[in-house]
Amino acid sequence: ALRNALILSARHLMNTFGLLGLLILFVMATIYIHAGLSLFWPALWGLFVVNNCRMVVAQELEASVS
Repeated sequence: ALRNALILSARHLMNTFGLLGLLILFVMATIYIHAGLSLFWPALWGLFVVNNCRMVVAQELEASVS
């Protein structure tokens, strides 16, 4: 799974940078707004990561069929 994750992140760099930027924004929001947000941002970030993975895998499958 780790190897596949590294391959997908290397092939789709803009998605990877977007997720890292989102993580940085969540951390900054936690620092500036309230530390209680640290309970919610791992679940929110995980939601974005899983949906990004699903989208990328669907694109890869669509490209391999075409």
